[in-house]
Amino acid sequence: MVTVRRVRLTMAAAALRRGVRLIDVAEQSGYGSTQAFGRAFARQHGFSPLDWLRRQTLPETAPLWRLVHLPTAQPCYGLPYRGAASGVEGLFDATVDALYRTGSARAQWHVFGLLDAESALLPAAAATACRVTAAVLAQPLARAPRGMDRVLLSAGWYGRVDALHHPGFRQLDDALRESGWQRTDGAPVRYYETDPAHTAPQERREWLYLPLAPRHRKSGSESIAQASG
Repeated sequence: MVTVRRVRLTMAAAALRRGVRLIDVAEQSGYGSTQAFGRAFARQHGFSPLDWLRRQTLPETAPLWRLVHLPTAQPCYGLPYRGAASGVEGLFDATVDALYRTGSARAQWHVFGLLDAESALLPAAAATACRVTAAVLAQPLARAPRGMDRVLLSAGWYGRVDALHHPGFRQLDDALRESGWQRTDGAPVRYYETDPAHTAPQERREWLYLPLAPRHRKSGSESIAQASG
């Protein structure tokens, strides 16, 4: 039943993007009201249907990268994985199962991957020996997920990049250099705004946060929380 509901809500998201009216999508998904549909949709996608839809369209003039700052290190829970990229999906399934058991609302899950620098440079399908930790912020979960280790998301400067549509790291490095920044060997973060296991490839939204060091003093940034919007 849970799988059926996930599939229906994934199809509902696709219908919303096609412009189908909210009330019609709710009815087609088997819900008696838009309110009930909205609650179920938010549990799976993390946002209300209209908020989710607004987040799907990026401005055509979106910059290649955006500077963000994490002022303090953030405690997290994580599940580590070492192996072929084909096994990563099972890692995140285990993470989601652990989160369901915490009793925390879906909107409180901030699931992301902590990558080693080498894995971050490769498309997922090309990595034969990737190293990744599926992580979730320790707060504000209702209670700690069982079987997950405590890990720390490092404070500092990051460059936010569209993980699925960036032009390549050579071009990114050139753009960073022109702006007075360079990548470090710190652990990149891959943030999943949509659930990759239950979202069509063309509808996925994922971000890479690349640890940066300034070549000269830089000002005028925003927080990771602001930039993920």
